Amino acid sequence: MRRAAMTQRDVPVLEPIVPHVKRVLEAFLQNLSRAGFPFQSADIAAITALDEIYYKSVANNWEFAGRIFKRSGKYFYTSPRTLKSSRESDPGLKLPNVENIGTYHSHAGQFLPTDELVSPKDKLKAELGKDVSYVITPRGKIMKYIPISLSPPGTKPPGSLGHEEVLRQGLGGGASKFGFHQQLFSPRELQKYGDRGDTIKVVQMLLNKRPPSALALLVPDGIFGAKTLARVTEFQTLHQLARDGIVGPLTRRSLFKMG
Repeated sequence: MRRAAMTQRDVPVLEPIVPHVKRVLEAFLQNLSRAGFPFQSADIAAITALDEIYYKSVANNWEFAGRIFKRSGKYFYTSPRTLKSSRESDPGLKLPNVENIGTYHSHAGQFLPTDELVSPKDKLKAELGKDVSYVITPRGKIMKYIPISLSPPGTKPPGSLGHEEVLRQGLGGGASKFGFHQQLFSPRELQKYGDRGDTIKVVQMLLNKRPPSALALLVPDGIFGAKTLARVTEFQTLHQLARDGIVGPLTRRSLFKMG
């Protein structure tokens, strides 16, 4: 028996399903690394959270903050709170019915001469709150402040000191406590003509801070257009890098070393 040819009317219509699937997928990805996704240690949870907020923090000059907590033997982080043009991060209230480990927060996009220039309020937060405080600098260096009691138990005030422990060096390179895949940029990641996003905005900001250029300053709009391409190739020429107009590992490292 011969089967009739399938007509256009017989083809299942899938288009209405796609937006729903997309919404479900986006919701899943949005919550993947937050309260619904467990980590094996507080440090790894903090590094993941800080990597998530890094680009948006630097590109928009905003600070973000949140909390690290432990539940049923696993570690989590809360969704970051945005603190626009703020110098003291507010991670929100401590969570009930869990073990509150500490806080995490980013610095805004102020490229300082050295990563060691950290706001005193960061240490103060760890001291007064008696919590571990994780910080990421504009260069991508992640530090951990641990409160250490200096006064005998039971005395007032119970003195403490923010002790700094470097978890990971920034994009300029250097030793790291964590040698696994956690990096702000993937080693193979490239920024090229036509790309868009916060990573491009950070590159534009860094190019604007370079020594005097024959070209005009860039508008940090997050669009890798012709003007950004010209500034990248100029930078590569001045620093004896491959003049390909692509921001790869070597060009990126040079940009951040001079940041």
